[in-house]
Amino acid sequence: MKKINFILLVLFFVLSCSSGKENSTVRSPVVGKATWKKESKANNANAASFERYITEYLRSGANNEFRAKFEQAILDYTEALKFDNENHSVYVLRANARYQVRDYVGAIRDADIAISLSPKRADAYTIRGMAHMQLRRYEMAFSSYRQALSVDPNFAPAYLNMGKAALVLSRYEMAIADFSEAIRLMPSMFEAYGLRSFALKRVGREGEALRDANKMIDMQPLFHDGYYVRAQILLDAGKNLDACSDLFKAAELGSLEARSLVVRFCE
Repeated sequence: MKKINFILLVLFFVLSCSSGKENSTVRSPVVGKATWKKESKANNANAASFERYITEYLRSGANNEFRAKFEQAILDYTEALKFDNENHSVYVLRANARYQVRDYVGAIRDADIAISLSPKRADAYTIRGMAHMQLRRYEMAFSSYRQALSVDPNFAPAYLNMGKAALVLSRYEMAIADFSEAIRLMPSMFEAYGLRSFALKRVGREGEALRDANKMIDMQPLFHDGYYVRAQILLDAGKNLDACSDLFKAAELGSLEARSLVVRFCE
């Protein structure tokens, strides 16, 4: 699921990236102090040069993230920050990369810096919440997601991750509401259908759960969660043959949970 969160957050970063640079002051990569004034043509040339360096590091970092080379991406973003240590967008990117390598404390630290520089960054609050979740600080996670939604009520990833937190705590009705809102705001968010399907199954709404599982499979046929959830619904309905077909498919796509059920029900 982490990779999906990364993709969603990068989409929102792209939309807000320019705001991270509009009022930034370019810093010296050596001493970290302002080295130019916008009024000076000569210094503006230095600023343009610094911007080129920053852009190169950001491109390299983004490329490394998409190739799942997150440690290298962290290094790229760190280099970019040497040229502009007040660019909140870069802190958000580095926070996400740190989250990917399970440096949750570092992710929270970078998210906090981004928030201090730009308090209306919903993605920074969301990454912070995701990191708190991994550290089992559930109420702090909920708080971060609520802060994200207070600055941007239409930020779908915050609803998605708030639903995940509710799911972990077995607050199924709350999770269903959060996933439903995420889907309303971003209908292409296939992960939300799979998670809502699981929550619906838990509260006995099997018909709706099955529809969500089918929807997820239609949207993303190469992702194992939809098959796994649908298999569980079919097992409960006594349709073992159909369930095993889904379990084999989920296992083929990499689901360890599905493999364990294959051994129990299909061999």
